Parts: sequence; C-alpha cells; structure tokens
Amino acid sequence: MSQTAKQPDPERERKRAWLNRYRDSLAEQRRIAERLAEVRSRSTSICVSLNPAKAAPTNAHSDRVADSVQRITTLEKKLQDEQQRGQNIATEIINALYDQRQLTLNQIRVLCCQYIDGLNCAQTADKVGLSPTSISGYRRTALAALTIPEDAPESAMCVK
Repeated sequence: MSQTAKQPDPERERKRAWLNRYRDSLAEQRRIAERLAEVRSRSTSICVSLNPAKAAPTNAHSDRVADSVQRITTLEKKLQDEQQRGQNIATEIINALYDQRQLTLNQIRVLCCQYIDGLNCAQTADKVGLSPTSISGYRRTALAALTIPEDAPESAMCVK
C-alpha cells in the first residue's frame, strides 16, 4: 500500500452521514414493513382453526389472537412514525441544500438525486443530463462546500 493512500476525511463522512439519514430511514421502513408482513402472516395462521365445527375458541387461542393484534397495531404505528420521520428528514435536507448560497443548482440537483432519490452516478447523469465524470465532480465539490445546519441535532449526524 502506498504512503499516499487516502485517509477518510471525518468532516466529509459527517456530511455524508447527515445526507444519508433519509436513505437510512427508508431502510428502516422496509425492515418494519417486512416484520409487519411476517406478523400478519403468523397471525393469519393463528386465526384459522383446523376444525372450527368441533370447538369454540379457547382462552389460550383468544390470548394469541389478542397478542397478534397488539403486535400488528404496534408495528403499524411504528411504520407510520418512521414514514413521517423520513418525510421530515427529506424535507429538512432539501430545504437545507437550497438555503446554501455556496452551492450551485447542479450541485444541489446531484446531491438530491443521490441522497434523496437514491440514484447512482450513472442514473444521476441520465436524469440531470450530464456526464458521470461531471456528476462525480459536482458531488465532490458540493460535499466540500456543504455546511450542515447548526440546528441539526448531533445524533442526526452519527455514522452507523
């Protein structure tokens, strides 16, 4: 390994973590939705009686159904909260980018495409109408010029 190998820039990583919060929220929404689908699937099997003509539901069966309903309700609420949180984060990031006078419109568009829309360099180039090399340059200079708003909570910038 050469002596000139690039060391990660902590300030740049902090900015990227701040920008990645929306995508992190989307990933959390997917995890919650998957757990919700699992719980719903299991609750369906609990609710289906093998021989409904023979016996009425027992207390144990009723308790399992009630527990399933409670888990579903809790996960639905958690998913709604995370969706709202994600929308708030996206709005905060977009507003903060447009408020920064040192960023050009192309730099803002590149950061939005990559950190909000989740597009890679080639997809961003197609959407914005620039070359992938230009996209990389705009992203690099935008990250260097980006100032994280002072009112952003420190916990929002933690690298996972």
